[in-house]
Amino acid sequence: MSLRNWSAAVLSLLIPAGLSAGWWEWKTHTATLEIRDLCPAGGRLWCATEGGLLAFDPATGSFQSWTNTEGLAANEMTAVTADRNGTLWLGFANGLLQKWNPADLERRTVDDYQGRSVTSLWSEGDSLFVGLDIGVSLFRVSRNEVRETYRRLGQGIQVETPVNDLAVREGRIWAATDEGPAWAPLNGANLLDPESWSNPALPASQDAVTCLTVWDGKTALLGPSGLFLENGEDWEWLAGGYPGARPEAAVRFGDRLYAATAAGIFSWSGSSWEPVWTSVTGGLSLAVFLDRLWIGTRQGLREAAALESEPVRYLPHCPVASLMTDMACDGAGALWCATPEGICRLDASGWKSFSFTERPELALSDARAVAADRPGRAWFGTWGNGLFRVEGDSLAAVYDVRNGILATSTTASDNYPCVSDLAFDGNGVLWALNWNAQTNRPLAALYPDSGWSYFGISQGVTAQELQCVSVGPDNRKWIGTAKSGGVLILDDAGTASDPDDDPSVEWIGPSDGLSTNEITAVAVDRDGVAWIGTKDGLFYYSYGTVGQIHRYYQDVITALLVDGVNNVWVGTMIGAGYFSASTYEGDHFTAAASPLASDRITSLAWDPETGRVFIGTDRGLSSVATPFSRPAEKLASLSVRPNPFFPDRQEAVVVEGLSGSVSVSVYTAAGRLVRRFPFGTDYGRRLLWDGRNDAGSAVAGGLYLIAAQDEGGRTAVAKVAVIR
Repeated sequence: MSLRNWSAAVLSLLIPAGLSAGWWEWKTHTATLEIRDLCPAGGRLWCATEGGLLAFDPATGSFQSWTNTEGLAANEMTAVTADRNGTLWLGFANGLLQKWNPADLERRTVDDYQGRSVTSLWSEGDSLFVGLDIGVSLFRVSRNEVRETYRRLGQGIQVETPVNDLAVREGRIWAATDEGPAWAPLNGANLLDPESWSNPALPASQDAVTCLTVWDGKTALLGPSGLFLENGEDWEWLAGGYPGARPEAAVRFGDRLYAATAAGIFSWSGSSWEPVWTSVTGGLSLAVFLDRLWIGTRQGLREAAALESEPVRYLPHCPVASLMTDMACDGAGALWCATPEGICRLDASGWKSFSFTERPELALSDARAVAADRPGRAWFGTWGNGLFRVEGDSLAAVYDVRNGILATSTTASDNYPCVSDLAFDGNGVLWALNWNAQTNRPLAALYPDSGWSYFGISQGVTAQELQCVSVGPDNRKWIGTAKSGGVLILDDAGTASDPDDDPSVEWIGPSDGLSTNEITAVAVDRDGVAWIGTKDGLFYYSYGTVGQIHRYYQDVITALLVDGVNNVWVGTMIGAGYFSASTYEGDHFTAAASPLASDRITSLAWDPETGRVFIGTDRGLSSVATPFSRPAEKLASLSVRPNPFFPDRQEAVVVEGLSGSVSVSVYTAAGRLVRRFPFGTDYGRRLLWDGRNDAGSAVAGGLYLIAAQDEGGRTAVAKVAVIR
């Protein structure tokens, strides 16, 4: 049976027909701090960002966001504009173009440019000019069709030169490129002919033009060399006053011309450039809206009312970065995330970013690992800043070289402690991998009474570059190395405080059947089978035997996770998937065939209460609702919801409180069996009943008994009223 067929077969037992979408609902979370383009329309300011579409409401100072799971054609946006009807047109880095009507949510995707990149958009009447990384294309809005694409914009510009900006002025279409400017008449007979395009010679050693605007009724071109103003057939060169900076956008506001650069915002008053807001760095886009100057930057949106005032900053609620290096759920519904640009948390109130006044560098550090041991508390391992603990919204403790807890990880600095992974064992001991510790003790353990112990060469931990750690059901620690050794198995005999009373460390490497010593991920399932990720694929170790899992998992393994029903989730460079640890069959998700944010998986996490799986990628966080929640420790009582159940307007009855191996039966009040969910399937904590019998027919209205029984004969019963 194929992977996908097996998945459908199993889920048909768990989820009655028509209900699978209730479980497999996806949600994408991306960083939307980098605002690449701005467009005022319909009373809101629309923002094209690195991670999707934002709409900013100036009246409330709030953002609304959309990603691929809310209908966007893709997540990484590059451009946005509005046509004469107020309809938005969205451009994406992957070349997709999307019509987006905010009023009636009409959406249409144009894939003619897919595989290229949209760089800019300009709407003019029924024409939408599309700047591409290969030239300029003309799209007819009324016909919803690409008319033609101009790949050479004049004899002075090479074929398929990327376009930086577009503008229409006085019957001409202008294009800005790094090889100089180009223009052509809108009514030109054949713009496919390079001879139809003109390439003005600019009076500067560098002809690169990055943005276009108008100043005092004249076409204005901006580039690294400065400002060029049209003067008849000639150009006046006004050398740049933004030293070493590349202007990304320009617009007139009041009596000044403003330019956004990486080094700040500069203004031109007609005679010279002046730095205005050097604190507003990373400028990417500009717009005038409601008599305000709006600035899109790499770190949010800025609003400036006057030259004398510092622009107000608005930040969307989003993760601090799209790439999640590690994630952990804390048992109370919060997801804690480690990223290369700092730490953040997702809970019922949304995203929370951190800034610690006492140690600001920690909140923005390169976080590589996170572990959570109780609600509201998480531990973060960083690259160079050691280990720190967060409780609630506050920094609670720091562990590094300065307080003697960790060792530096390089001879080049005496205070550069790196932590590559973290894990808690069943006794509440935190295990921290102190990468390449110069004390030769790369494994540190913090036991609950706040004492530290260390493991190194004398305890059999002979590898220095420890990469990943997982704890098995027997409390043994499975640790993967980066270069030498393979996997080491440490049994601390339940006494982490005494490293010298432990059994000998065991090692698994190429001599045992692994293809390499370079371990990228490790996880241990509830049966004690260790799943080992390598650059050569997925292996397992069970009762002294090493084997390899094929199918999707022969490439680089980037992350591993075991869920509540003992499925193994696998992250790769070509998507993510799961399979049953007992049957080795499951399903695989890719960005092309699912809402997954990207195929390059960086981390995995799981909420044991809800069964939701979090998939970190290099382009955002994807989460998917699954039926694989952690079963109750024992079958005690059942709860059902909704009760009463109205099948004509409600999808299913949720039966909750199931333990690991149970059967579930649905009876009429008279005791007649109408539906049975048998032993042999891991249902997790809950399953759905859609109000149908075993034959697939709708049951009659009335009172029904739902009974669960475990393999030991223990039962639990709940009642539900079905109303038709």
